[in-house]
Amino acid sequence: MYFKPLRMIIAIIIVVIVIILAIIYRYIPKKRWVNCSFKIADSATVLPRVKGDAFDVNTCVDLEVVSTNSARTLGLSGRKAMDKNKGMLLDFRQPGKYCIWMKDMNFALDVLWLNERYEIDQMMENVTPDTYPKSFCGPSSSRYIVEVRDGVVRLADLHIGQRIKL
Repeated sequence: MYFKPLRMIIAIIIVVIVIILAIIYRYIPKKRWVNCSFKIADSATVLPRVKGDAFDVNTCVDLEVVSTNSARTLGLSGRKAMDKNKGMLLDFRQPGKYCIWMKDMNFALDVLWLNERYEIDQMMENVTPDTYPKSFCGPSSSRYIVEVRDGVVRLADLHIGQRIKL
């Protein structure tokens, strides 16, 4: 006699739990990495060697992907250090004019603005923490910003128009 209402209550509870879990999953920041987006020379003293028509480099740069407003705003701020083979990819999900600043940064960066085809539209080298509160903005066609340690642009021989693997 009481089984029918009890089943309905259990079904409603299960549906509510699934909805709550879906909402939580949607808004929890996820750590995602893009492995080996581009390669750099092993050290600042050894520039990439020309091998055929390409540079012979063997150290991969891995990018941490952030795509929420809060994670993009925080960026690399507050981190004490970052290896030369690591970086951050800020995904804005649509093209626009996006800016960065060096608030609470502890090391200098090279910054790349990429379009939807993953081509470098603009780049700035050696942006230092003492430039805060100045903002650095890319072109209106940018969808991504890549932040890497200073010197990486030179070590990887990156240039405007080059495509990055994402």
